[in-house]
Parts: sequence; structure tokens; C-alpha cells
Amino acid sequence: MNQHYWRALFPVYLLFVLTFPAGMIAVECLPPSHTTICGFRVVTGLDCPSCGLTRAFRAMGRLDVAGAFRYNALGPVVFLGALALWGYAIGMLCTGGRIRLPAWWQRQQVRVAWIVLAIFILAGIARIGYELRHPPPPMRAAPFLHLYWPGR
Repeated sequence: MNQHYWRALFPVYLLFVLTFPAGMIAVECLPPSHTTICGFRVVTGLDCPSCGLTRAFRAMGRLDVAGAFRYNALGPVVFLGALALWGYAIGMLCTGGRIRLPAWWQRQQVRVAWIVLAIFILAGIARIGYELRHPPPPMRAAPFLHLYWPGR
């Protein structure tokens, strides 16, 4: 990576390296609750495609892979991807941006990103379809997320 791009991306790598473990620690310190900040869940009563990822990350941090799959079927995969990106970011910081990705990855990374996004969306649609037949238990909105609807 040339120095111009490295200087521009350095704060992004540093931010990611610091916030990923800080977020994991913060989630671990919070008590489990039956509230949600997911606007999709508050409005529809259904889980969005990313609902359960925080709990899945928490389970993966405790090495509870089965529990992570119960919270979100893609949770362990997303966690491992985030962990790989975190390791890559640490490597970039330690080497001053001198890690070179294989040529095949440089050619295919956009295609892989689109495929991953499509899988995530399709899994979310399948999850919503399942929940339409088997509704999840009601969940309250987090105290700071008050939605006032006419007629409620």
C-alpha cells in the first residue's frame, strides 16, 4: 500500500482495532435485557436480518458456538469475519501498511462482498418468513427509543 493511502487509512484501522474489543467488553458488561434498539423489530414485531448479532458475538466471545447459532444463524460467520478483519487491521498497524493481499483476492473482493451481502439478505428474508409463521415473543423498545404511533 502506498504511503498516501496508508496515511489516509491509518485512523480507520486504528479505530477498528480499538473499538472491536471495546465493544465486546461493553456488551459483556451489560446485563441481558428484554428491550431492543432495533427500529425494524419495534415497528414490525419481527427480527431484522441482523437481530441477534450482538448476542451471537457475545456467545462467540464465550466460545458458545451453538448459542451463537441460536441467536443468529450467520452470527458465528460474521464474528469470524470481523475477527479476521481485526487481525488484518492489527497486521497493517504493526507493519505500517506493508501487508500485501494475494492477487486473486484483490481481483475477487468486490464479487465476494456482493455474494456475502446477498446471502445476508436472503437469510434475513428466510428468517422473516419463518417468523411470520412462528412469531417471536414481544419485546419492549429500549427506553430511549420511544415511537409514538397514532391510535396506540
